[in-house]
Amino acid sequence: MEEAQAWEASGLYTTDKLHQLAGVALTIADARAATETQRKELVATVRAFRATPSAERNVGALIKRFQEEVDALTLRQQRAEDAFLDVYRAL
Repeated sequence: MEEAQAWEASGLYTTDKLHQLAGVALTIADARAATETQRKELVATVRAFRATPSAERNVGALIKRFQEEVDALTLRQQRAEDAFLDVYRAL
């Protein structure tokens, strides 16, 4: 019985908090799926780059694609940390 009282006292058992946590979970799941798709696209880009004769290779485009991936991963990491801190503060 003490566990149930402690859970209710935490304030996480409110409808608003549960909806907030569900929203964070969905955002993380969506970001994970998007990251997997982007990684596959990056692999395809690298394969296409390797298949292109060296005289026709566009190194700048490949570097730009890698930078976009790094930026996307950095944003995902920041959002994950923010979500963790939001949950931590609620506790």
